[in-house]
This record gives sequence, structure tokens and C-alpha cells, in this order.
Amino acid sequence: MPVHPAMPVHPAGRRQLPARLPAALLALLCGLALLCGLSAAPARSQPLPVPVPVPVPVPVQPVQPVQVLRDALTVTELAGQAPAWAKARPVSLPDDWADSRASGSGEPRVRWYRMALPTQPVAAGATDDTALHGLYVERACSVLQVWLNGQLIHDGGRFTEPVTRNCHRPQLVTVPAALLRTDGNQLDLRLRGFPLAEVSSRQRVGGLSVVEFGPYDVMAAHHERRLVYASRLPEVLSGALLLMGSFMFVMGWFN
Repeated sequence: MPVHPAMPVHPAGRRQLPARLPAALLALLCGLALLCGLSAAPARSQPLPVPVPVPVPVPVQPVQPVQVLRDALTVTELAGQAPAWAKARPVSLPDDWADSRASGSGEPRVRWYRMALPTQPVAAGATDDTALHGLYVERACSVLQVWLNGQLIHDGGRFTEPVTRNCHRPQLVTVPAALLRTDGNQLDLRLRGFPLAEVSSRQRVGGLSVVEFGPYDVMAAHHERRLVYASRLPEVLSGALLLMGSFMFVMGWFN
């Protein structure tokens, strides 16, 4: 049998494999092993889903109603004497002194108002001693004192000259629940004012508006809103007009 000159012959007469064949076979086996290892490897672990917190519905507490006090008894105060409630007469608030008998010069300047104050239920989470209520008086001209069951709980200023002028300032009175009685409460308001003949405008005449009673947070928010329109906004507008007038005066002076 003729032998190809380029093919090496084994001494026993068999053909010898090329020298590159073991290296190629080894590379093939390594590739197969790598593929098998990758296919057998566990899949990459996915991140566990984060539980989304579900909001727990909070029961909404009903808002305690605001009570408007309109009916009262009124009596004038004589100098150095306690109010004679036996001579008191009923009155409906608001009470404008310009339309009442106290509008003439020389009339008594101090009047008392007495009304029944209801007891509000205590809000959830608060005790009888920590709950707060509020009294809101939109207009008490000129100065006001508030007594609850014989105790002074609010003093608005001076009753003697110079008298405090709070005609355009709403007032908020804190009423602790510890002072309230379950069998009824007596609210007395002492008011110092001036008759129409002694003031420059009707807005400065003595008088008392309706009295609102309710939770302190509600009353405080109502008081803050009213204070902006009744006091702060006019002050800002007055300052703006003053600056505008000063600017026009300077411009006219230079021209």
C-alpha cells in the first residue's frame, strides 16, 4: 500500500493523529463544559417585592357644632355697686347702644350681660380637664371682661380713663373644660362703652355682638381670619396709601 509522503506512519503501520488535534479537542471540551455550567447555574435572584403599606383609615371625629348665643339679660352698673340682676331686662344680641336707652350723654357707661352657656361634649382623646373651648366675640366696644361661674377668665383692658378701645378688634376667650359644670353654666360679660353723643362715629358707639361658643381650634381659626380683615388689612392699606402720598408729594416738590 503506497504511503503518502506527508502522512507520518506509526511503527505498527497505523496513521498518527495530527499534533494540533488534542489542543482543538481540549478547547472544544472546555467550551462545552462552560456552556453546560452556565445552563446549569441558577438564575439570578430577583429582588423581593417591597410590600406597599396600605393606609389604615382613621375614623373622622365629627366636628363639634358652634353655638351662637343671642339671648341675654342686661343691667347697668352703678358706681361702686354690684349689678342688680333683679332689675335686668332681656335683650337680643347684637345690642347696639346707639339704638338703646344708653345713647344719651350722662347715661351709665358700664353694662352687664348674662347668658346661659351650654356644656360641649369632650372631643375624643381628651379628658375633661384638658379639653379647651373658646368664646368668640366679634365686637365688644370698647372694653370687655368675661366671667364664667363667678370666675374672671378674660380681661380686655382698662375700664377707667384712658379706656382701652377694642371696637374694631375681635376677641377670643379661652374656656377650660375644668371650669364648666355639667348642670349648667353662667356667663357674665362686663362691657364699658360710650354713647353716640361722645364719639366721632357710630362705629365707636358701645355695643355687643353675638357670642359664639365652640371648640377652641375652630374658634381660633375663625378669630384669625376675622382679625386679618378687621385689623391687619386696613393697617396695610393705610400704610400703602401713606407711602403713595409721600411719593406724590416728593414728585410734586421736585417738579
